[in-house]
Amino acid sequence: MTTNGIAWREWGQEAFDEATRQRKPILLDISAVWCHWCHVMDEKVYSDPEVIAKANSDFIPVRVDTDRRPDVNSRYNMGGWPTTAFLTPEGEILTGATYLPPEDMRTVLSEVASFYRRHATELGERLSAEGLKKRGTRNEAPEPGGGLSRDEALEAAGAVVSKLDEAYDEHHGGFGMAPKFPHAKALDLLLVTYLRSAPGEEPRKAFGRVAAGRCLDMAEKTLKAMRQGGMYDQVAGGFFRYSTTRDWEVPHYEKMLEDNSELLAVYARAARLTGDPFYAGTVRDVARYLLASLRSEEGFFFGSQDADEDYYKLGEEARGRREPPRTDRTLYSGWNALAARGLAGAYLATGEVRLREAGLVALEYVWVACRTGGGLLAHYLDESGTMGPVLLQDNADFAVALLDAYEVTGEESFLKRASGLIRTVREEFGGDGPGFYDTLAGGEKPGHLRFRQKGLTENARFALAMMRLADITLDPEPRRIAEETLARFLGPHRRHGILAADYALALDWAAGPTAEIVVSGDPAGETTAELAFQAASAPSAARVVRRAPAGEGEEPVAYICSGRTCLEPIRDPSSLA
Repeated sequence: MTTNGIAWREWGQEAFDEATRQRKPILLDISAVWCHWCHVMDEKVYSDPEVIAKANSDFIPVRVDTDRRPDVNSRYNMGGWPTTAFLTPEGEILTGATYLPPEDMRTVLSEVASFYRRHATELGERLSAEGLKKRGTRNEAPEPGGGLSRDEALEAAGAVVSKLDEAYDEHHGGFGMAPKFPHAKALDLLLVTYLRSAPGEEPRKAFGRVAAGRCLDMAEKTLKAMRQGGMYDQVAGGFFRYSTTRDWEVPHYEKMLEDNSELLAVYARAARLTGDPFYAGTVRDVARYLLASLRSEEGFFFGSQDADEDYYKLGEEARGRREPPRTDRTLYSGWNALAARGLAGAYLATGEVRLREAGLVALEYVWVACRTGGGLLAHYLDESGTMGPVLLQDNADFAVALLDAYEVTGEESFLKRASGLIRTVREEFGGDGPGFYDTLAGGEKPGHLRFRQKGLTENARFALAMMRLADITLDPEPRRIAEETLARFLGPHRRHGILAADYALALDWAAGPTAEIVVSGDPAGETTAELAFQAASAPSAARVVRRAPAGEGEEPVAYICSGRTCLEPIRDPSSLA
């Protein structure tokens, strides 16, 4: 593909082979369709005649979309987008930066090309050896002799909560200063931590050094500040990706399906926990944005909407006279799973069945459109029908979304799909001890992709999927594997700081207890449906809802259990609220 005169190659072995044959370094540009400075880079830098000439003559230019290839981005990102990286033909990093103005880019292109011509042979040998050494230690972690102890889980999860407390902005909410990101999973962790102290929860060892009330206060102040400030589109609904200022007032104007889906789920939990109509109103408004602006005619959700500062500063009437910012019409399987989860939470927070159904339609479409021959889900599907790589995180997120779908509908088909998907993920992404790799073995893997990684976030999410499946089906094997997976990352998780929130949430579930609610009755019956709704919507740190068939003539009933103890049967749905 040629853009502004630069002959960009697709990421792939062919480009690396070309670099080897021509003895040229690779110019790797990692960008995104929603990224403002990526557009500026195209308009100001990659349109410069000298830059074009040098890039085409002295380099093999390769362009990667970060949304479509998160596996490449995780190995080569230089601190943001656009990423401008210079690689050897073997894929080792020579140097790199983010945005470079034209004059700096011209200088860097000349210097890297000259340096590489003089040192190509020695560089290739030295950097390849160093790269092998680094990759060999990247996945190092203590190999546990058994599973995860409850005390270990509580201590590690509590340490993450303490990190959130340390990073918390007392004046404006959120974590850190500027730029300030929403950190949806961190907020969810604070709400879960608070719920562990709620009436009815089993008393347990202190969850770190942060009081439960403090956790709720931090979450609520942040949630309200984000919704009331410039981070939120007060006209069309939906959150922008982040705030450039500490007070949430000046956003970076792109809108992401991923962010809005995860925030929808957090506001839904806050609505169910507090009963505050502010949160329920936010849930409805974020859902309005997703359904009006990012939903396709087929029912799946598009990936993002471009940043357009001038447009978003307009009021509703003025916007109506302009074309809205462009949407990336790519289907991302994992982000659609997050959207389905967020909409399931929205249904539980509002009782609006249409929100649940919108999520289920998206799940069904993605399940059919993105499944590969091996039964796993491809990362993306574009308008031309091209499918992206198969990655652990998408399949982990999709498995959890299927379990959510089972709990809010009672349809066994969702549970069956989740069980089969989890089994296939275990088979295809596992190997070499506890934990799971981010990519599949085999296939074309140029550059650093040849070194598969066991990442914290995707392993935490898959561990959560396995534990939830185990708690629903009462099969202990998935939980055993999940706990071994989580134990593998004890210690190394510390370097992630507040970004280990996903891991802490999985540890919390592992430590338990998990409320088990069994609903028995005619699946089509009104009382059964109301019992199941109340069971799923009641605020709880960790709970599963399981359906059981009723005997002929038996009235609908629900049982609440924890461990080996169950309460008296419940027949009135309002008693579960």
